[in-house]
Amino acid sequence: DVLITSPDGSRVFLGKRKVHPQPDWWYMGGRAKPGESPQQAAARVMRRELCLQLPATRFEVIGSYSMTWAMREQAPAEHGTADIS
Repeated sequence: DVLITSPDGSRVFLGKRKVHPQPDWWYMGGRAKPGESPQQAAARVMRRELCLQLPATRFEVIGSYSMTWAMREQAPAEHGTADIS
């Protein structure tokens, strides 16, 4: 996931998810593809989610986390999903 802050760091930008497993306010995010660095994945996600063309060097890695869920909205729902942030 990508935490987008205002230039002075006093505000963060969140997006509202509409599907399970977590329909709520979240940071921008998505999966990293095999071989991508966290910074490359963040730049790709920002292009896809916000149409922003930012170089990977603009992103700083703060942490890396893995989450799994037993279900998901897309078929086949029983296959679950996993995210690495």
